[in-house]
Amino acid sequence: MRKQIFMAMVVMVSLAACSSSSVAPPITVGTAQVPPGKYLFVEQWTHITGQGKMPAMMIDFPAYRFDPATGELGVYIAPPGTSFKLPEGAIGYLGLGTSRSGAAGGGAASRLEPIKGLPFKADNLTILAVNAEGTVVLEYKGSQIVLKRGKEWKSTSRSQVTPPEGMGVLETTERISNFGFQDKDKIK
Repeated sequence: MRKQIFMAMVVMVSLAACSSSSVAPPITVGTAQVPPGKYLFVEQWTHITGQGKMPAMMIDFPAYRFDPATGELGVYIAPPGTSFKLPEGAIGYLGLGTSRSGAAGGGAASRLEPIKGLPFKADNLTILAVNAEGTVVLEYKGSQIVLKRGKEWKSTSRSQVTPPEGMGVLETTERISNFGFQDKDKIK
């Protein structure tokens, strides 16, 4: 309850701009400054790889594809005769995905969540705010992260796998990427 009250309060986060002579305007939690004709795209991806002998878990069904070079976002499976577009009132999409390789298995699974307001929570990630430059303020597993457009946050951990589950090492890389604002007409 305290956490919800805290998130509901107005919190200011000062951000230093690229040049030392100017400072970006503060970001107020719960605000979204999305330029006309644009949408926000943020992605949280977890990749698990393994070495050794362990049961390989296979996963499947990536739901979307995003090309950072062109800004195109599309879905792999859409009902026949329908078009994929940003839902009314949404400011963007949060892409959530997992992939596995090596002794940990193989494949990828992902989904898109329309961001229908801020703060927006999905799984362990909360998008708190976004400013007109596309800088986002996030909370991930209890830590606050500020990502400018085009930047990412990454964390890698290793864990031992012991019998009876197998024998080896799993490496988990968690990545959050802020692709910033994209053109709505590139949603395919």
